[in-house]
Amino acid sequence: MNVKIAIVLLSVLAPITAASAAGEGVPAIALAEARTGECSGILRADHGSIEFGGGPGEGEGICVVAKSERRKVLAACSVGHFCRVKGSVANCHGSGECAEIGRINSVQKY
Repeated sequence: MNVKIAIVLLSVLAPITAASAAGEGVPAIALAEARTGECSGILRADHGSIEFGGGPGEGEGICVVAKSERRKVLAACSVGHFCRVKGSVANCHGSGECAEIGRINSVQKY
């Protein structure tokens, strides 16, 4: 029997959100498989990766930009500034408080 399980965490990513294709707000970390969504907030650099969240007052969850998409994000947004990216959001492997966004089709600084 195949069962798809969505892990829903009690800690919601304060400034980081993912929106489903239908426009309903869904925490990025609640998605068990890749879905169209977005990550937004202050863009941060950490040990060679770029991500949203994890800063003071932002909760523990983070949204990591896929390695293949970093150049695209950095072409429009700067580390330390607010940014919004839209693409395919999925859970990070081995972590319940981490989402990864890839196949990015929109990048906005705000």
